[in-house]
Amino acid sequence: MSLKQLVGQKILTSSFWIASQRVFCLHVAK
Repeated sequence: MSLKQLVGQKILTSSFWIASQRVFCLHVAK
């Protein structure tokens, strides 16, 4: 795996994690 792929995968994973955390927070806030 190239460095560019690794960085891209890391960004994708972290953005997914942030999005899921945000959804979880919104769900708890209701």
